[in-house]
Amino acid sequence: MSDPLAPAQQAGPSLAACVIRPELVSALQAQGDKGRRALSLMRDAAHVLNNTDAFQTPYEVAQSCLRGALDSVLSIAGEEFHGLRSATKAVTEAAGSVTDAWRRQHEVEAADLDVLADAVEELRAEQADRGGFRTRQIGHLVAEQTRQEMGLAETEAARSWSAFYSSASGVLHGSDSGADETRRQFDDITAAMEQLFLTPPERADRLRELARLDAPVQQDADEVERMTDPRAGVYFFQAAVSGRWLDLLPIARLLPEQTRWPAGPYLRRLQAEDPQRVCAWVKENLEAICAQGPGALSQAVAVLGEAGMAAAAVLADLVRSRPERFVLIQAAYWAVGVAVAERTGQWVSVVENILRDRDFTTSESWESGQLLRELIATAHPGGRLRTGPDRLGGIIRSALAGVLAGHLGDWDAALQAELVNELGTVTLADPPHAIVVTLMRAVLDLALAEARLGVPVAQRLRGVRGKLPAAEHRARLMATHLTESWPHDSLQAEASADWWQTAIETARQAGGGRWPNADLADFLALLDAHCPPELRPQMEAALEEALSVPPDAAEMRAWADAFPGPVPSPWRIVRGLSPVLPETVRAPWQPVLACWKRNTGRRPADLIRS
Repeated sequence: MSDPLAPAQQAGPSLAACVIRPELVSALQAQGDKGRRALSLMRDAAHVLNNTDAFQTPYEVAQSCLRGALDSVLSIAGEEFHGLRSATKAVTEAAGSVTDAWRRQHEVEAADLDVLADAVEELRAEQADRGGFRTRQIGHLVAEQTRQEMGLAETEAARSWSAFYSSASGVLHGSDSGADETRRQFDDITAAMEQLFLTPPERADRLRELARLDAPVQQDADEVERMTDPRAGVYFFQAAVSGRWLDLLPIARLLPEQTRWPAGPYLRRLQAEDPQRVCAWVKENLEAICAQGPGALSQAVAVLGEAGMAAAAVLADLVRSRPERFVLIQAAYWAVGVAVAERTGQWVSVVENILRDRDFTTSESWESGQLLRELIATAHPGGRLRTGPDRLGGIIRSALAGVLAGHLGDWDAALQAELVNELGTVTLADPPHAIVVTLMRAVLDLALAEARLGVPVAQRLRGVRGKLPAAEHRARLMATHLTESWPHDSLQAEASADWWQTAIETARQAGGGRWPNADLADFLALLDAHCPPELRPQMEAALEEALSVPPDAAEMRAWADAFPGPVPSPWRIVRGLSPVLPETVRAPWQPVLACWKRNTGRRPADLIRS
C-alpha cells in the first residue's frame, strides 16, 4: 500500500514533498484529542499538496485543512484571553449601561463613565495590537510547555500565528491561494508547531548547527526569529559565534528586556572581538533599548562598561541625556576600569558629568571619591608631568574646578564647605560624606602635585581662578594651596616671586565669608612670618582692603546694647583671625576686639582652634 503522504507522479518540474517530521507527529499526539486532530489535518494538507492533480482546488483545500489544524492547536490553550472580541463586548456592555441610565434618569454616574472610558481604552489597545488574542494563546501554550513566560523576541515570533490564521481564514472565505503561497504556509506552520511543541533535546542538534555557522544567511536568521521557546533562544545565544547574526536577526531578538537578555552573552563575545561595532549597535538602538525599561538600559550600559574607550562616546551621551542612578553607577565603574594610558579628554568628560550630578554624588559618596582619585591619578600619571601637545592634565584641572563651582552654586553645599574648619585634615583616602568638601580637597591635591612637578603657580590655579567666582571659597582654596605649596615654591627665586605675587592677590580677598577658618589663619600666619620686608607694605595694604573699615563707636555701642544679638560677619572674621594678623592691620580693630571680649569673655583664637 502506498504512503498517503507521498506525492503522486505529476507532469512538470518536481516539487519538494510536504512532510511532517516524526518528532512533531509524536509531539502533537501527546497533546490529546486536539493535538491528534491537528495532526490529522496537517497530514491531509500535506497529502493534498503532494497530490495536487487529484483535486479541483488543491490549494484552497489545503488552506482549509491548515486553518482547521490552527484552530485545533489554539483551542488547546482555550478562549479565556483578552482580545479584540472581548474588548468590543466590554465596550458594548458599558455603552449599554450608560445609555440605559440616561434614558431612565437623564444622568449618568461618574463610575459608569469611568467603566466605559476604560473599556474604550482597552479596545483601542487591542485595535492597535492586531492579533493579540492569538499571541496570548500561544503565550499560554509556551508557558505550559516550558514553565517560562515569553520574552520580547518570543512574543514577536508568536505573532506569526495570527498571520497564519488570517491568511488561511481569508482563503476559506473566498480569497485565492496559489501553489507557492500555500506550500510556504504549510512549511511555516509546520516549523512554528515544531518550535512550540518540540523540546530542547529534540532540537539541540539543529540549535548547535545554527550557532556554529560561520556565515549564516537570511534563511538561518528566519529560523532563529521563529523561536517561541525562551530556552531555545538562550541556548542559541550561549553558543552563537558569527558576527553576521547582528545584522541578520531582527532587533526584537537582540534587545535586552527588563529582567533578561538572552542575546547578552553573544554581544559580550562579539564585543571582545569588535567593541566599536557593539557600541555602535547600542547607540543606534538606544531608543528601542530604553523603551524596554530601566532594567534593559542597565544591562546595555553594563555591556558598554566592558568595552573600554570604544564606549566613551555613547556613555558620554547617556550620562548627559539619561542621568539615572544605575546609568551613572555603571559609567563610574567603566571609568575606573579604563587603563590610565588609554584615557582621553572624552573619558574626562564622562567623569566630569557624573560628578556634576548632585543626587549621585550625595548618595554615592564612595564612588564619587574613587572617581576623584582616578582623575588626579590620570592628570600626571606616575608623577610624570604631561607636556607639549598632551593637555590632559590641564583638561582635568579645569574639569575639577568646574565641577566644584557647580556644587558651590548650591546654597546647602556652600554652607557645608564653610562649616569645615580645616581642609588640611581632609583626605581622599577617607573622604567625608559632603562631596563639596571632597571636591575642594581634590582640587588642592592636584594643585599640590603640580607644584611638586614644577608647574607655575598661575597655571596650576588657573582653573580655580577661571571657574570659581571671586568669593570666599576661591580665596580659601588659593590660600590653602599657597600654604601647602610654600615648601616647594620657596626653594627657587622665580617660583618664590610668583608665589608672593599670588599670595598678595589672595590676601586681598581674605575677608569674605561668614566665619573664619584655620586654613586662612595658617595662610596669614605664614605671610606674617615670611613676608620679605620690601613686600610687607603691599601685603598689609591688601589685608586692610580685605577686612574693610572697622565700625565706629556708635555701631559698637548699638551691638553691645543688643547683645547677644547677631554679629556682623566682618567682625567675626577679624576676631577669629586677629591672633595671626599683622599688628598694623589688627590695631584699627582693637576696640572691636575689646568690646567683644567684654561681652563674651572668650579669646579670639577660640573661634579657630576650638
